Order: sequence, then C-alpha cells, then structure tokens
Amino acid sequence: MTVRVCRVFFPLAMGVLIAAAQPAVGWFRGDEYEQRDFEVDAEYFVDLLPILPRIEERLAWWNATNAYVGGAGSYTRRDLFNLQNLKLEVPLAPPVGFQFEFMANQDYDGIYQHYLLGLDCAVNEAWTVALVGEPLARKEYADVGAAVRRKAGRSRLNIMALLPDFSFNRKNDMGGTIETKPVNFQLDMLQEVSENVDLFVRTDMDFPSKIRFMNEEFVFEYESWKPGAGLIWHKGTDEILWGEIATEDTEKERASFSGTAPEDFRTARRVRQGRVEYVRYPAGRNRCSVGAQYVHISENNSYPNKLDTTGLLHELAHTTRMIYGTMRRPVGNSFYAETGLILDYVFHTETQPLDAERKKSDSSGLEGKVPFSIGWQGRHYRFDAGISVQVDDVAFGGGYATGMILF
Repeated sequence: MTVRVCRVFFPLAMGVLIAAAQPAVGWFRGDEYEQRDFEVDAEYFVDLLPILPRIEERLAWWNATNAYVGGAGSYTRRDLFNLQNLKLEVPLAPPVGFQFEFMANQDYDGIYQHYLLGLDCAVNEAWTVALVGEPLARKEYADVGAAVRRKAGRSRLNIMALLPDFSFNRKNDMGGTIETKPVNFQLDMLQEVSENVDLFVRTDMDFPSKIRFMNEEFVFEYESWKPGAGLIWHKGTDEILWGEIATEDTEKERASFSGTAPEDFRTARRVRQGRVEYVRYPAGRNRCSVGAQYVHISENNSYPNKLDTTGLLHELAHTTRMIYGTMRRPVGNSFYAETGLILDYVFHTETQPLDAERKKSDSSGLEGKVPFSIGWQGRHYRFDAGISVQVDDVAFGGGYATGMILF
C-alpha cells in the first residue's frame, strides 16, 4: 500500500511543484502577434545540436510513463536555449487517470511554455480517450480539447485537437473577438512497421485564424503547418540508423485599424529540413555517432509603417549543410566523457533594404565547433554539462547542460 501511494503521490507532487515554480504568465504560444525574441544566426544549428535529446532519449520518452528530458545552453552571444519537457501519468480510479505535461521550448516564432492537463479514460488495454486542457493559458492558445492515445508493443500514438476559443472572451485582456476560429491539431506517433523498423510522425498544425483586438485596435491572422516524419532502423541491440524530414509553412500578419501603426508586420516563412544519423552504443563501451543535416529557411518580414528598421530583420535566407560525429567514452562505472566535431557549410544572408547602414549582412562560409562534456548516467537517468570551442575562430563557443530522468 505504501509503495502504491508513493507511486501516485510523488509524480503528482512533482507536477504541482514544477507548475508552481513557473510563472503563470510565462512563455506561451499565443504571442505570435509580437516579434520573436531571438535571432536565427549563422551558427544557430551548430550551437543547437549538442543540446537536443539523443535518439535513445527520444525513444525512452515515447516508452516511459513518467519522464523528464531537458537541456539548456548559451547557443548565441545573446540567447539562452531552454528545452524542458516533463510528463506524468497518475492512476486515479481505473479506468480513469490523470496526465500532466509541462513544456518549455522554442520555435521560429519565439520562446514559449505551456502546461497540459488530461483526464484519461481507458477504453481497453491499448486505447485511451482524454479531455485535455491548459488552465494557465491566456490569449488565444488552447485551453480545452480532446485526445486519443494508444500504447501497444513499441507503438505509441497521441492525437490532440485543441480549441483556443473555448473561454477566449473571458480570459483575454485586449478586447479580442474571434472572426475565424483558431484550432490546433497535434499528432505524435511511433509505429512499429516491422520487427526492426519504426515509423515516427510529429505534426503541429495551426489552422487559419483571425482575431480582432478592439482595445489595441488591430487584427491578427495566423496559419502554420509543421509536419514531420522519419524512420528508425534498429540494426541490432546496440545499433540504430535513423532519419527524418520536416517542413514548415507559416503566414502571420498584424494589421492596425488605421493602417499606420509602427507595430504592423507581415511574416512569410518556409523551412525544409532533413537529418540522418548512425548511432552505436554497446553497453559499457564507447558510444559513437555520425550524421548529416540539411536545413533551408526562407523568411520575409515586412514592417510597412516602421521608418527606423535598425536591428530588425527584414529578409532571411539560411542554408545549413552539416556533418558531425561524436564519441562518448565511459570513465568508471557511472561517468563518461564525450567530445565530437561539428562542421557546417552555411549560406546565411540577412537583408534590411530600408536601413542604409545594415542593408545586407552575409555570414556565409564554414562554421564549426568541438563540444566537450562530462556526464553521469545510470539505467534511468543521464546528466551532463559541457562547453564548446569554435573551429573557424579561436574562441569560446558556449556552454550547455542536458539531462533525462525516467521514473
């Protein structure tokens, strides 16, 4: 009885503590009508690679009932990347259970965080239906929706449809009224295709929406499609070959009633990316990986009423052609040291036609870093901290820390 109470109470307490530690009005999607608060620079993907979860951690996240995966790092001179994912499942009165998820992350629109609560009802051993919501959400991000989930063997499925306008007129503080209802659709799937091959899909779609803000006197329109998919080939008990492709098409516009507000803008963004990686991780021996990544970003931001555009991006064209390799060596029973080499031939141009002093900046050429980290790991956890050194320049390349807990 004591064990069961601890297994129920501990995850629930963790969720409450983490929610309480975060500001209720924090980074949340729904601020798309404001400019993003970080830049995509020439070294963006080189700096990001050591912070992102490894493929083994992504698989462990899918399979775990309760898990935490996180990472943070100074991936540019001005910005700190912050990825924090926590999920908890607590049985209440079978077949009913409670689910909590906290996410802090960023996309190309900005930094965000949100809390997702779910009341699950198991239909059978594999399928579950759920009522989900975000009680701390404000403005136009979702506060209620429905989900369908499935767990069977290696396969995992989570489909969610979120309705941001369920209580929109009561919670927004800008006199907003909805003209075209926003609906967010998310699909997260890991499907066993054969004995050794898995298919995974991650899709985030914001259907066209239009909201009129009376207090601030502007109309905001938003639409974003972010599908992605990949394959994982388990070559053996300690080898994985995997790859993924993803795309994004986003349109957003802020238009003032008068048509003269300096905050007005329009953004059109296209992203195409692909990645392939081979990983070998025999127990108690060296873990090694080699991979390649391609990313192309084309973005146009226009500010029709802003006379001084100094420091504001007008057009961005970025192409990453990256190759990398890493090696992790055990040091004792629980510790390890990891290093690697990341090389990226980058084409990066930022154009600001209305600013004579910053009309065009070109950062094309070779970018590269050598990361080095020390880590501590066990069967259900891993933590590390590291620094990187630039290859193309004799300079410090930033620091980072990552971790994972399964419980």
